[in-house]
Parts: sequence; structure tokens; C-alpha cells
Amino acid sequence: MTLEKEIRKLARLHCANFNAATETECLYYDGPCRYFNEKGRCAYLETAVLPSDEALQARYWNAIRGDAQLVYCAYCGEPYERKSNAQKYCRKCGPFVEREMRRLRDREYRQRKRRNQEEISRF
Repeated sequence: MTLEKEIRKLARLHCANFNAATETECLYYDGPCRYFNEKGRCAYLETAVLPSDEALQARYWNAIRGDAQLVYCAYCGEPYERKSNAQKYCRKCGPFVEREMRRLRDREYRQRKRRNQEEISRF
């Protein structure tokens, strides 16, 4: 599916200002939809509707800005908009990966601590 078709589908489902009866009218501007009819940019669509689908939002901004390269999540492989240069995971995977890394770190720490206690108790 093309980017425009995906955005149109998202607008139909989630945009509060999209008039589903005419599919060309915007209730906010009380006229034609700026994004679909005038091929312009709609501030409401960009700030309220697109953030619900992070991969589509990244593709949209890539097309608008003309960026050469999208950033992909190291865990799930989906494109996302990077908030800092150190960010490796998308918003959905970040907390999960952080929890898993903390769990492994804590497990290694407890094993190291147990080994040290066993060595001390031998003496």
C-alpha cells in the first residue's frame, strides 16, 4: 500500500475532523481537506493522528523532509523517528528491551555475588 493510501486510511479511522460522508471535507477548516485535496500539510493530522502509528509517521516525515535514510528499531526492525542519536529502539520496544537487559544484568550480578560468597565461605 502506498504512503498516501495508508495515511488516508488512518485519517478515516482516527481523524476527528475528517468528514467520512464526503471523504473530502474537513470539519475543522469547514472546507476541503488540506491534505487530500490541496496536497498540503495538515497540522492536526501531523500532531494528533500520525503519532498513533509510529512506522507510518517515520515514513511520512522521511517523505516530507526528503531524508535519505530511515532509522530502524534494532529489536523489531520497524522504522521510527529518532529522538536522540543514542536511541536504538522504537517507543514500543524500548521499555521491553530495557527490562530484559536489566533482568540479565541483575542475574549476572547475583551469580557473581553468590560465587564470591562461596569463595569466602571456603576459607
